[in-house]
Amino acid sequence: MLYSSGCQKQLDIKPKDTVESDQALKTSKDVEGVLIGAYTAAGLRGLYGGRLQATTDFLADDGDFQYQGTFSQYTELDNKEITIDNSFVEGVWMRVLTPLVFVIQFWLNLNLVVTADKARVEGEAKFYVV
Repeated sequence: MLYSSGCQKQLDIKPKDTVESDQALKTSKDVEGVLIGAYTAAGLRGLYGGRLQATTDFLADDGDFQYQGTFSQYTELDNKEITIDNSFVEGVWMRVLTPLVFVIQFWLNLNLVVTADKARVEGEAKFYVV
């Protein structure tokens, strides 16, 4: 009897782990935070924190060192025989795309940045994409 007498309207609960972009970026500080997020994401281990350099080191090696480890992803790079399912290479590419999404959001919302800070943050964003 209690069940049938309760509210018949469906609940419309929005997820708590996501925010719509028109709600997230409302102020100059929000847009500057997106740019900081781009630099933070780029500096993590998967990109400029080491993996990108390791990938290029393996691929540029002309035989003066040999990888002796057990990770097949590194062995493929060392042998220059990279398979399509190499998670190491895939991870590098995914880490490249994440900061770019942040930078795109920054450029789309540059108009929200206050005039006094606009030249500085625009220069920081141009430095990132160059």
